[in-house]
This record gives sequence, C-alpha cells and structure tokens, in this order.
Amino acid sequence: MNVLQGVVIASLSGFCYVRTDDEVADAVESLECKPRGKVKSADRIIVGDRVAVTRIDEKTGIIEKIYPRKNQLLRPVIANVDQVVIVMAIKNPDLNLYLADRFLLQAETQHLDVLVCLNKCDLAAPKEVKAAARHFEAAGYRVLATEAVHNVGQRRLRALLAGRISVVAGPSGAGKSALLNMVEPGFGLRTGSISEKIGRGKHTTRHTSLHALKAGGFVADTPGFTQLDIVGVSAVDLASYFREFAGMADQCRFRGCVHVSEPNCAIKAAVADGTIRSERYEHYTHFYQELIDQEKRRFH
Repeated sequence: MNVLQGVVIASLSGFCYVRTDDEVADAVESLECKPRGKVKSADRIIVGDRVAVTRIDEKTGIIEKIYPRKNQLLRPVIANVDQVVIVMAIKNPDLNLYLADRFLLQAETQHLDVLVCLNKCDLAAPKEVKAAARHFEAAGYRVLATEAVHNVGQRRLRALLAGRISVVAGPSGAGKSALLNMVEPGFGLRTGSISEKIGRGKHTTRHTSLHALKAGGFVADTPGFTQLDIVGVSAVDLASYFREFAGMADQCRFRGCVHVSEPNCAIKAAVADGTIRSERYEHYTHFYQELIDQEKRRFH
C-alpha cells in the first residue's frame, strides 16, 4: 500500500479528512481516514496536523503517524499555524482600533506572525487609510490595504498566504469572505463543496477546518478566534505582548514597572514624545485594568 504525507483539514465524528501532498489545491476530495490504534491511543489528532497516511482506496485511508507540531492553538484548536490575518474594515463598519488591538493581543499571546488587512479601502480617502496603517506599522505590524470589488491587494495577499497555514480573524462585516474570494476566485463555492464532503453545513462554524489555496497553503475557517476574552495573560506580563514596548521597559526607573502609575516610566515618556502612539498605550491601560479586575474576582 502507498504511504503518503498530508495535512488534516477537518476532524469530525471520529474521522479525519486528510489532503495529501500530491493532491492539487482545486480538488475538493480528501481522504476520509481513521487513525491506526497505536496512533489513536497516543495523541488526539487535530486540524493542521501533518500525518502519514496509508491509502486504502480512492476515498479512504489509515493514519499511521502524527508528525511533531510546531505549535498548537487552543482557541481555535488547530496545529502548525504560521500566521493570523486580521481583517478590519476601514469603513462600513468604521475602523475600531480598540477592537483591532484586542485581536492583536490575542495573536501575540499565541506567538503568531501577524498581517493586518485594512479592507474596504475604496470607502476612505487615501490619507485616512495611511493614517490607519500608521497605527499598526508603528507597533511593528505588516499592513496591507485591500478592497475586494476591484481586487486591490489581491496579488500581494495571495503571495503572503501561499505555502502557509493562516487563520483569518476579524469582526463581522469586515469582509473576510469577500477577501478570500478575491484571493481565490470561486473559493466560496469550493468551500461549500468541501463542507458537504466532510458533513458540515456551508455556514456552520462549530468546527475548525482548512481550505486549500491553489498557490499552496491553507486558510483556516475558525469559529473560535473571534472570542475576545483575554485568556492566559497576567496583568504584570501584559506589556510583553506589546511589540513597541520592547527594549524600553528596562529603561524604567523601577524594576517590575507595569507602565501605569509609576513615576519615571520609559514607556510613558515614549508616549509623551510620540514614539509610542497614544491610542495603543490607552488600549494597553484598558487591558491592564481588565486583567486586574479578573484577578481580583478570581481570588475573592
């Protein structure tokens, strides 16, 4: 029997659906697989896992081995993620920088590479798009202006997704689906076909699944990343998840400075002189207080 390597694109009802490396990206078929007993007992197989599969016939196979994971997210449950693409509309709805920074914090806690897409850029003046981009660029993030109707940013976004496993996140109405259809014409129809194959409703997001791109790589259809509770972060460690704070904290007068009420704080000085954007610092203080309140409730 032929042993193949591939990626688990969905896991439902005891079956894993594996797209093998020799399958073309626009094929909707995947192998319906059961893990061999020793594999099943050793570890839970999750979406994103790279596996070795023995093909039984054209449609079914047996998972023989799970390869080591480079990472594993808990929300959503997915392995081997390379990056998160945070999609925020510049207009309709209006750009919410506080919400965007909350998404960025989530990505940082998962140690993911980040791309920010400022979508619907045709609805705003160029200077407004540039001003919004500066908020993210000053914090150390890549930014791409996109617009699906006229394929703005199509080539660049396609290149940034190619060969990687990407999680797409963003609020409702930001245009995530339209953006993916711009990158991969007909993507929505192929997604529907895959969903039918693995037993998912076309618009059901209770299960995480991966969808293949023709240029290589996968995009994750994820129900969990838009849950915006701040989890797994302590108030004293929050500053380490703000990229622009790096290299400045050790210049604070007090060791263990949390950059809120302490005097002679290098971070607050950087905000005052414009090195750190005031909006980002304001959001930091909001998140800090939220975590303090959570910790108080936990211990009282």
